[in-house]
Amino acid sequence: MLKTDHVFGEHMVLQHSRSVPLCGSATPGAVVHVTLAGKEYQTQTAADGTWRVELEPQAPGGPFACRIVSGQESIQWNDILFGEVLLCSGQSNMEMPVGGKDPYFRCKDFEKLLAHESDPWLRLFDTNAIRCVSPDCCRKELEKTLWTPDSPSEAERFSAAAYCCGRNLRKDHPNVPVGLVHASWGGSRIETWLPQESFFRLGLLDERHENIVPPLLNFRHQKRLESFSRKMRAFLQKVEACGESDSGVWQKGLTFAPGGPQYTAVPRWPCRIIRTGKSFFRKKFMLPESFLNRDLILSLGGMGDSEVVYWNGEKISETAPETFCYWCLERRCRIPKEKLRPGENWVAFSLINHIGLGGWNGPAERITLMPEGSGEEEVAFFDGWEFCPGFEAPPSFTGIPPTPPDQGIFAPASPNYPSSLYQGMIYPLRNMRFRGVLWYQGCSNAGEKEYFRLHTELFDVWRNLFDDPDLPFIVVQLASFYTYAANFPPPLAWINELPTEEEPTYAVTREMQDQLRFARSRIGLVSAIDLGEPYDIHPRDKITLGYRLAKEFERVALGQNEIPQGPEFRLALREGNALRVFFDRAEGLRTSDGKMPGAFAIGDETRLLWAASARMEGGTIVVSHPEIAHPTRVRYAFALARTDINVCNQWDLPLLPFRSDIPVMGE
Repeated sequence: MLKTDHVFGEHMVLQHSRSVPLCGSATPGAVVHVTLAGKEYQTQTAADGTWRVELEPQAPGGPFACRIVSGQESIQWNDILFGEVLLCSGQSNMEMPVGGKDPYFRCKDFEKLLAHESDPWLRLFDTNAIRCVSPDCCRKELEKTLWTPDSPSEAERFSAAAYCCGRNLRKDHPNVPVGLVHASWGGSRIETWLPQESFFRLGLLDERHENIVPPLLNFRHQKRLESFSRKMRAFLQKVEACGESDSGVWQKGLTFAPGGPQYTAVPRWPCRIIRTGKSFFRKKFMLPESFLNRDLILSLGGMGDSEVVYWNGEKISETAPETFCYWCLERRCRIPKEKLRPGENWVAFSLINHIGLGGWNGPAERITLMPEGSGEEEVAFFDGWEFCPGFEAPPSFTGIPPTPPDQGIFAPASPNYPSSLYQGMIYPLRNMRFRGVLWYQGCSNAGEKEYFRLHTELFDVWRNLFDDPDLPFIVVQLASFYTYAANFPPPLAWINELPTEEEPTYAVTREMQDQLRFARSRIGLVSAIDLGEPYDIHPRDKITLGYRLAKEFERVALGQNEIPQGPEFRLALREGNALRVFFDRAEGLRTSDGKMPGAFAIGDETRLLWAASARMEGGTIVVSHPEIAHPTRVRYAFALARTDINVCNQWDLPLLPFRSDIPVMGE
């Protein structure tokens, strides 16, 4: 069957002025013809049915028709544009929609955004929130995703930060279409957006990263896992003992031998098993002739809790307590070609439910059989299964399965399970080409020193994935937020009077985000420090943020070097008991509210920090405190949150938070 990857389709925007792949699948060995924008391409599908053509660079514009033909099958699209394509990713501040019913999780003044006339050259693509936990299986493509033209109904549920950026780009470049690809997840840590090989490469063996993949388990956790496995094995032996008297009978059933128990059709779906015990499933089928002499992949979906799989009476797979995260992984078995027989074959498995609700969960569409590496030859494998209820532990059974080792924030059920969002939401986009990435993430990693090298690693691996070593990233620097508000929400007027911390978590993270510009090329920074709401982690002014994102994208990605930037600390010189602070890009330095400069702190060699008084003199600011006779360091907005962050330049761009005694960032 002829089809394309789901990232391609009607209304899509392809990156202009560079070669772009167009990929899909069809009958193995078939010829595929592609016609787009007056140019013709031809290729032949590989043995696994996949095909790919490289589209020649195309100037911005459209719409264009695209026709794909293979044999008697064809695909026709009539509304394809070439323009700027942006990937917009991160956590909840990128996820926050333009509108919606939640007044605390929608864009400020969203009614104005939705009242505009729809822009036919602005296109939206939402990947949907999809995780992929299995350590050996990246999701190859997305499901149920469509490109949609701009409209109030589509904009309302789309990322506000991304949408506002896109609207500004369309205003500044009316002859260039814009495509926004949104892939974010609220509360996500940076670890979940990285591939598994990154953790091997970085050597993250510390306690906090112990559960990333089995080889990275440290000694301490390994001991806990070994203890859990021993206890679980003992528990399973007690369960097996409940049916020991008939063990030979059960085994005959698994191999279709005479004298086995009675099997019936699977009575319901999902096939739930409530009590501790063991049940059996089996199926006979005719193997497609084209599958012979090829290794196969049998996908059985989800199960609770552990199973042993047999092929033609021979054990081929087991999900046991030693299997990492066995209780939540989808089952996939590799069937060596040597085990296959022409014609009739059979497969069976025994399933132990440890406690509570278990059974065979599927879903049905994920129960499939296919040659290894050939998704196009996948066949449904759900029908025709037989079921034997086996045995249940008697009411007198007292066994309780042990609890698996705690995995905290990195639990497989969490979106922060390392690599799960990379595998489920980023890897499927690998055949797209982007002009740049908008990245708003960091709250969930606030204050963590390893964040810096994890961040540079993300730049490197995403650039490699998208085949663009210079892919620009526009990083949003975290907004002002008082992280202790949930436990101790002081009156707002007190925020600026709180003791000055040496290394506030959010301030340290902002500093790392700032320094990323110097660790890799083509990294832009957009400060949201003045947009924050001290008691709300989700500042709602995404209109201003979107404007700044668009301008920084134009400067970094489009090479418009005349685009202004915010003021930035250069140096501080002592003048008596004060420090005079000099800045880069300080044209028209002023305060946004007309008051004296706020949010400054000053310190000396005693390492104490004091809230400083500050005054402007020309393009500099002089800071002092009566208790500090010999100041040695100065800081601005280097705190969790402040309400007096007000220094900006003539373009209303905020002074970047800083400390003059910045440590050296390392990878």
